[in-house]
Amino acid sequence: MLSVSATEFVRRPGRYKDAAKAEPIAVTSHGVPEIYLLSPTEFEHYLESKRRERVAVNLNELPETVVQAIVSAPVDPESERFNSEEPK
Repeated sequence: MLSVSATEFVRRPGRYKDAAKAEPIAVTSHGVPEIYLLSPTEFEHYLESKRRERVAVNLNELPETVVQAIVSAPVDPESERFNSEEPK
C-alpha cells in the first residue's frame, strides 16, 4: 500500500487520486495514517465486507452443500482447548 504525508497529498491531490484507482493510499500525519484514499471498487468491496460481517444466518436456511462444507471443515488444533469447556 502506498503511503504519503498529508503535506505531499495536499500538494499533488490529482496524482494520488489517480494512484488510488490502482491501490489504496494511506495519507499520514507525522507518520501515522489519518485517512485512506480508495477507488470506488475498493470502497464497494469494503462496504460489502462490512455488511457481511453483520449478517446472522439460521443454519436451517443454508444450502445442504454449505452445511456439509462447515461440518467437514478441518478444526484448527489450537481450538481443541475449547472442547473441555462447559456450555453456558
